[in-house]
Amino acid sequence: MKVFAMSSGSYSDYSVDALFTTRELAEAAVVATKKEDYSEPFVEEFELYDHLPDKVTVFVASQDLLDDGRFGEIEEESESGYEWEDAERYAEHGSSRPKFAFYRAPRYESKGGGLRIEGRDRDSVMKAYHDRMREWKAGVRW
Repeated sequence: MKVFAMSSGSYSDYSVDALFTTRELAEAAVVATKKEDYSEPFVEEFELYDHLPDKVTVFVASQDLLDDGRFGEIEEESESGYEWEDAERYAEHGSSRPKFAFYRAPRYESKGGGLRIEGRDRDSVMKAYHDRMREWKAGVRW
């Protein structure tokens, strides 16, 4: 279930001022309490849990791709967390399909960039990693 908060401030003066069952009520509260100062209220959306969600593990495979055609060592890691820590990454019912990203990092000498794959299933992540590396080596650019 979603709840909508009227919040204000930032950093050390951040606060949730009120919770509402609909976005419309929260927006009406913001309009009713607007002030001409730096901590203008705003609406945020939160998930209201009736159970403790399972921790979700995300597997990551990454590798540097160097401008001279060489590849760095493959790095594997895993992280576990709850949906409220990073909703897109740890959503209980999120996508099981691995996500990939190619990034450029020209500020590092000879490092062209890298490949990063992450997902919920280690085998799927490693398959996606090997598929993308085959494409890269064959000259396919994403």
